[in-house]
Amino acid sequence: MLSIVGCGKKTFSPEEKYERVARYQKLIWKDSLTEDEKKFKEEMDEVVAGLALKADDQDSKEWMAALLKYDEEETRKSIEEFRKEQEAEKTKSKGKISF
Repeated sequence: MLSIVGCGKKTFSPEEKYERVARYQKLIWKDSLTEDEKKFKEEMDEVVAGLALKADDQDSKEWMAALLKYDEEETRKSIEEFRKEQEAEKTKSKGKISF
């Protein structure tokens, strides 16, 4: 759904924005980037930097929503993983009693 509007600005659906945010977040922590990844990261750096300046803009609100959704998803995944680890530890410690 990538389309180019009259002013030459790319527009993305909310789902595409989320996918781009997720890709961007993974690239932030990567040590070495390909040329394509570097270009993408620079583009997203500009988007993120511009969010504070255009906070009332609808497009900026959608980008912020995508960032928040990504953070919420990652937090939820981390919590679920932690709970599973805690359950596994409980089952291990309850299991064996030997004399």
